[in-house]
Amino acid sequence: MTGTFDTCRLEEIIRDLEANSGIDFPIGTTGRLYIERKLPFLLVYRTPADSGDEVIMNLVKNEASYLICPEKLYFACRLMILKIIQMLADEYGAFLLVEIWSGEMSDLSEMHAASFDLFGPASQLPQSITPLKENVRKIDLAGLAPKITLNVTDRRCPDHLEPLLNKKELKQLECLLLGLKVEPFYKSPETGQIYPVLERRLYAGFGEVFRKSVYDFIKVQGTHKLSGFQSLARRGVNPETWQIDRQLVDIDSQIHFLLLVSPVNTDGAWKEFQKSRYAKPPVFRYRMLPIDPEILKRNLFNLPIEKIDDPTLGFLFRDKRNEIDKMLNMLKSRNTEDFLYNGVLLFGTVQPWLLDAAKEIVETYPVSDASVKEGGGFYSAEEFATLAKQELVYLQKQWPGVSIRIEIKDSVIDLMVNKGILSIPLKAHF
Repeated sequence: MTGTFDTCRLEEIIRDLEANSGIDFPIGTTGRLYIERKLPFLLVYRTPADSGDEVIMNLVKNEASYLICPEKLYFACRLMILKIIQMLADEYGAFLLVEIWSGEMSDLSEMHAASFDLFGPASQLPQSITPLKENVRKIDLAGLAPKITLNVTDRRCPDHLEPLLNKKELKQLECLLLGLKVEPFYKSPETGQIYPVLERRLYAGFGEVFRKSVYDFIKVQGTHKLSGFQSLARRGVNPETWQIDRQLVDIDSQIHFLLLVSPVNTDGAWKEFQKSRYAKPPVFRYRMLPIDPEILKRNLFNLPIEKIDDPTLGFLFRDKRNEIDKMLNMLKSRNTEDFLYNGVLLFGTVQPWLLDAAKEIVETYPVSDASVKEGGGFYSAEEFATLAKQELVYLQKQWPGVSIRIEIKDSVIDLMVNKGILSIPLKAHF
């Protein structure tokens, strides 16, 4: 559907926004007006005739209120923008309109820096916006030093375009217009290829800086109280992200990690270790792998996590992918020296506080053959399972969402919880 803003359609968009149901309206073949809910800002990117900058477009799409519009179609959108700003400025007492665009990397000597140019009004820039400079400098850009230049001017737009709104309109609407030019430090100046790690860092860092700036502006200039800058972030999740999430869960559910890294001959291995006077390392036997780690790794890294437009979700998904990858490495290296090192990579080293806590537990509750069961003796697996079920009922009264299965198995030798199942060794006593 190609975006056209006749009177009826404009009224429908305003009604949707007044009802806080959000706007998602296509403009031309590549543009989009997206306002997830009532928010005191709009981030705008006017794309050139040939094509827009992919990184800038993704920066914009990461926000909860944005307009991506071909340059030649902006005039048709102008009335709509005025109406939207008028309504939301009345709601919040002020409104922040920011236009972003990409510069050109003409000086290769600047390749060590990530340059931003902020364009503000000719009058003194509001104090609530100046922290933006400090926030930008704190962005972690994989070794590049962020550098921001403040330009006091009435022209807050690309050189070949007119400002989004004129000074009279901005004053009437209680709206502050800023321009932000981002030099394409995220691209190779020779080939134009995007540096993926730098790209991800920019997405994550810019979003937080931008929302903090909006929050500071509204806190000082507006009348609406916001709970924090996080309240300005996107809340919706697109279908592609849900699909990747399901695929990650599917891969993870195939790995019964605790079972597969738990030896099946613990008692025998310990006796052999004692017999050698603790000089010969024990040999452990493990369950056969029901999965092929190489195939799971291939499926894992085929997931297009880099296409997730929410930087926070992208970070969480990459972190989970790295965790699964390290788990598979541990499974591949059982009974080798690499098992220990892969375990350290996954879980980290034993911290002093944890070691001290373990020693304290051993000293406080020494190993004893004394009975813990009332009346003497020990709890059998069946009796322990009954007590566990009683505890589960107690927990479910506090939170009905607690769900765990309790099973007595002769295939496990240690008490463990794995994938929502409490496994109790058949021959154990407690």
